[in-house]
Amino acid sequence: MARKRKKKVDTWKAKKWYSIVAPGCFNEKELGETPVAEAESLVGRTIKMSLGEITEKRSQYQTSLIFQVYKVEGNKAYTEIRGHEIKRGYIGRLSKRMRSVVRTIFNVETKDKKIVQMQTICLAKVKMDREQKKAIRETVIEVATKEAKKTNLDKFFQEVVFGKISTEIFAKVKKIFPVIRMEITKTKVTSETND
Repeated sequence: MARKRKKKVDTWKAKKWYSIVAPGCFNEKELGETPVAEAESLVGRTIKMSLGEITEKRSQYQTSLIFQVYKVEGNKAYTEIRGHEIKRGYIGRLSKRMRSVVRTIFNVETKDKKIVQMQTICLAKVKMDREQKKAIRETVIEVATKEAKKTNLDKFFQEVVFGKISTEIFAKVKKIFPVIRMEITKTKVTSETND
């Protein structure tokens, strides 16, 4: 007696396409589309994309943004910003032939109680001493902490990636030492406080 063949299920036909949407601070721009069988599997998924792809500006391609899907409604998957990073090659080119490089890693808290780890770099063509480096680090932390407390997470990231906060830090640091460049090289949302 012949056996009945099981029908092959076409997994592609079972999948639906979902549009991945950037947060409001990036004008809810579509980041792309993805097919999934179940919408719930999209929640928690991360997407890495260059700022240049979102703004369509070539000068911003060295900055990568990390988004994470937090909800799905209809055929749209909504994301929140989870961090950013400037490409290492770009930082390497900036720091080449510099006499002083000051790196700082610290945490700030936004107005909506999100904790963000920040990494910064200050560059100078003139050699600086330990006390000057310490003063620069303290100033970087002070300015970034103050700016973070004034804004919610979305607005804070907007000000980070479009250079507003690094410009504020640069203006203060330059009074301590003649730095020629200041960059926020990396950020990452690490947690939320329970207050």
